[in-house]
Amino acid sequence: MSCLWYSLAMQSGVIKTIKMFRQKALFILLMLLVGCTQAILPPTAPSPDPTLEELISLYRKQQDEIPPLKGLMKVTITDKIDQGFWAKWHSQKGTIEIDGYDLFGGTLFKLRMSESKVSLASQDNNFQGSRKELEQYLISHDSLIRIEWLTLLDWIARGGLPDLSMSERPTLRKDVSSKGGRYLVLSFSKQDVWIEQKSLRIVDVMFYNLGKFTGMRLSDYRPVGQIFFPFFIRVELHDTNPMLMEIVFKEVKVMTE
Repeated sequence: MSCLWYSLAMQSGVIKTIKMFRQKALFILLMLLVGCTQAILPPTAPSPDPTLEELISLYRKQQDEIPPLKGLMKVTITDKIDQGFWAKWHSQKGTIEIDGYDLFGGTLFKLRMSESKVSLASQDNNFQGSRKELEQYLISHDSLIRIEWLTLLDWIARGGLPDLSMSERPTLRKDVSSKGGRYLVLSFSKQDVWIEQKSLRIVDVMFYNLGKFTGMRLSDYRPVGQIFFPFFIRVELHDTNPMLMEIVFKEVKVMTE
C-alpha cells in the first residue's frame, strides 16, 4: 500500500512539474509575441479628431521618411497663351534638380535649388544666387519663369507635406461645409493648408503674399516607397497676370544608390 501511495505522490510531483514548465513556457512565448508585435506594428496613428500636436508630429515623421525621389512630369501652363513642357526632376536632402524640355525634346532650362542657393540656366536666363536675388532678377528680366514655381517645387520635394521648419506655430480649425466634406485647416500667417480629415492628406493650399493669391490643389495620391505622393497638382495664380498650371506626374520613383 505504501508503494502505491509513493507511486501516486511521485506521479503528482511529476504532473506539477510539467504544469509549471508549461506555464513558464507559455509566459515566455507570450512575452516574445508581445515584443515582436511591438516591433512589427507601426506607430499609433493620430485619432480621428487629431490635435495640432498630433498633426505636427505625424507630418514631421512622414517628412523624415521621404526618400530621395526622381520622376517625370508634364507641365501645362495657361496665361496669355497655352504652353507646356516636360521635366525630369529629382530631390534629395533639401536639394532639387529639374531639367525642362519642350515637346520635341529640346532643352528649355536647368534649375538647381537648395535651401539657400538657386541656379538657373536657359537660353534667356543665366543666374546664380539666393532666392531673394532670383525674385529681383526675374522681375528685371521680364522672365516667363515665376518665383512662385520655387514654392511649388518645395512642396513637390516634401511629397505634398507642409513646411514645418518655420519658427511660426500654426493654428488648427475645422471646416465641414465649404468644400462638401470634413476638413482640418492649418493656418499660417501667409497660407492656409486644407487637410482631408479621414486620410489626413493635404488637398488644398491657399497662399497670400503681397496682394497675390495663389491656390494649389493636390490629388491622385499614390504609394511611392513608404510614402503617398500627389500625382496631380493644379496651381492658380491670381494677380495682374493670372496663370493656371497643371502638373501631371507620369512617373515617380525612389532613387537607388
